[in-house]
Amino acid sequence: MPKDLVVKSAAVKTEQGYTLEALIPWSNLGVNPKLDDTFSFQLMINDVDGPFEKEHLVWYPDTSSYINRHAMHTLRLAQEPDTTVRLMVEPRFDEELNQLVLDLGGEPRLIGETVSIQSGSQKLATVTLDNVLGFASAVVPLPFQDDQDAQGTVPRIDAITVHLDDRVIARNLLPDQTWRTTPRPVTVQLTTPTQTNSLAFASEPIAFGQTGWYVHRVSLTDLSPDTEYQLAVPNGKEHLLQAKFKTAPATLDQPLVFAEGGDVGTSDNVALLHNQAAAWNPLFGLVGGDCAYANGVSNGLWLDFLKQWHDHMVTQEGRMIPMLATIGNHEVDGSYGKTKENAPFFYALFGPLYPNKGTYQTLDFGDYLSLFMLDSGHTAKHSGQQTKWLSKALTDRPDVLHRFAAYHVPAYPSHRPYDTHLSTNARTHWVPLFEKHQVDAVFEHHDHTYKRTHLLRGDQPHPQGILFLGDGAWGVEPRSVETPLLPYLAVAKSSRNVIRVELSPTGTQSYLAVDEFGKELDHYPETATRDTSPPQKAPHHADEPVLTP
Repeated sequence: MPKDLVVKSAAVKTEQGYTLEALIPWSNLGVNPKLDDTFSFQLMINDVDGPFEKEHLVWYPDTSSYINRHAMHTLRLAQEPDTTVRLMVEPRFDEELNQLVLDLGGEPRLIGETVSIQSGSQKLATVTLDNVLGFASAVVPLPFQDDQDAQGTVPRIDAITVHLDDRVIARNLLPDQTWRTTPRPVTVQLTTPTQTNSLAFASEPIAFGQTGWYVHRVSLTDLSPDTEYQLAVPNGKEHLLQAKFKTAPATLDQPLVFAEGGDVGTSDNVALLHNQAAAWNPLFGLVGGDCAYANGVSNGLWLDFLKQWHDHMVTQEGRMIPMLATIGNHEVDGSYGKTKENAPFFYALFGPLYPNKGTYQTLDFGDYLSLFMLDSGHTAKHSGQQTKWLSKALTDRPDVLHRFAAYHVPAYPSHRPYDTHLSTNARTHWVPLFEKHQVDAVFEHHDHTYKRTHLLRGDQPHPQGILFLGDGAWGVEPRSVETPLLPYLAVAKSSRNVIRVELSPTGTQSYLAVDEFGKELDHYPETATRDTSPPQKAPHHADEPVLTP
């Protein structure tokens, strides 16, 4: 962008308000416009008439436009104005009908017109548009058909077109095969390079919220450790999906690497950071909440998020890198203090990680790695049941070589205030347990920066303390870091980042943080000489009684 934008504007006062006009030369964008060029755009107006007289007007299709250019409007340059009849067709799950429907809405001149709905050459329905609040409108239930044809093939409805006479006046894509009232399982085939016969597993279809989409969940059991497998989803003679993955080793005989971060989103920077992480050949990627920024309501952002992971979190040998995730506020419709029903997409995708307790669970890798994955107040409270569970989970694993906790809202923030109630809850209920059981490190997120604390005990630097890393910017726009740094921070930077975690067979760890271009932000070696003996005066823990004389 040029340093000095050129904008010519004018305003005329009317009885209702103002008419505003602006002339914005293309030179501001550094482009030479041509016919049929397409641009994404949004309009935002800030009106301030006094300290308490502020109005903010916006015009764009989706509130996620700041991280997703597809959530903006589209502008196409043409020689003449567009004379297309304007009508929209959108799929929606209707709770009363308990099925997917199409919402049709158009300009007033379409009221009373009869339109036909097609998928390819299939004519699916004919409907007359009614007058609803002055606009042409209709609701058309799906499924249109759910039977096999004479060849035993199930008809597919992938794209919808709406026709007025001989013109197509609207079009949209539909979730694959979601016109069905009852989803059908698919079969997954699994092979290894040494196998001659494949293993078959049937999927369990899980509703992806109320969108009409389904997640097909498959539990792969009795797999061998440290083994590469080929997974395929057949579709007749072809395969809808083929992917390689590798199981974890049973014992830690050589260094193991995984990638860690949080607050991802779907911007172009995400793919750059994924590429950095994939180059490390990690066993898995751990995302500490705020994955797709879908807020429990937008399935489209989840699809973009998953596609970016599928396309870029792949090793040089073509092996898919598995994803583990904890829950964050942008997974939940309402952010905090809600229930599992308010996070339908997260639970559809990651439900098996949390089968019993809700949104907190321990994931164990043999006797060498335990991940304590927590819910920082989104669908479970810090205190009470979750703290009791955490205390027992840590107590039950005293001899595990590497132990990490991961959650979303930080106990030790690098951007937000120190005394917010969620950060205070983490320090009150969880940090004493981390100190008592000497976990190796804690991964925190939410602040959109990179941070590493000193080794902390009782909120102060201490050689027997706990390391807190992260603060989450695996793709989102970084936030500022105040200077001088808060006393508990060793490093804090306003930068996107992903963290490389390496575990050694001797019990030490090392951490490397890089930005989207591979520039090193921080490198922390964890040495075997760390003092892990009990402190002389251990602080009181929330789950222990206080003894007084």
